[in-house]
Amino acid sequence: MVGVAANQSMPASAAQYGIQVLKPFSRPKCSENTDAMSHDRRIGYYELFKIHKGCHTIEPESLIIEPFTHINLAFVNFGDDFKLEDEYGDIVDRVSFSKFTHPGLRVNIAVGGWMLNDAPTQHLWTQMARSYENRQIIINSVVKYLKDYYLDGIDIDWEYPSASDKGGEPQDAANFVTLLGELREAFDRDNPGWEISPTLPTSYSYLRGFDPAGMAK
Repeated sequence: MVGVAANQSMPASAAQYGIQVLKPFSRPKCSENTDAMSHDRRIGYYELFKIHKGCHTIEPESLIIEPFTHINLAFVNFGDDFKLEDEYGDIVDRVSFSKFTHPGLRVNIAVGGWMLNDAPTQHLWTQMARSYENRQIIINSVVKYLKDYYLDGIDIDWEYPSASDKGGEPQDAANFVTLLGELREAFDRDNPGWEISPTLPTSYSYLRGFDPAGMAK
């Protein structure tokens, strides 16, 4: 017999075996009445890769910042040497300057995105994460970048660990956890206030390549 006390209000068929009948799971939903301002974190993404297009661009000085607590700059990526590329340094600097006029605002870099996991660069995440030496290269590069531009952390958008169609390998999930742990250790040495946030997919087929429990430690 299952070691759960029977509930007198349960159907006899369930109660006689000491099984508790649970209510159906209710998933929280957003609607037009959801108040986003009630959340502690309100994160906006600023697309760096669109700034050089001829139309429909928003200059950093024109951003409407008040609703947001965080701005993630997408994307600052790395190459074959596993060091961050400084393609958008001027724009990053201008967005970071917004913190002087909006106290409490946190500006982070987002690293990764869909295009980095397309050919010909789809192998980079896996190659970087599998080696201690390569992980240390990107970690040191991230630390330097955050210091150079007075930033507050990193959002990691690896799309997707262990996904064979995106250049992944089975050990990616474990290596990603190791990368996050080493990154946290480096941040704690230089600036414990720096943040790390991984972006997780909504697709179960890709989510299987992550280890959320390990990442949360």
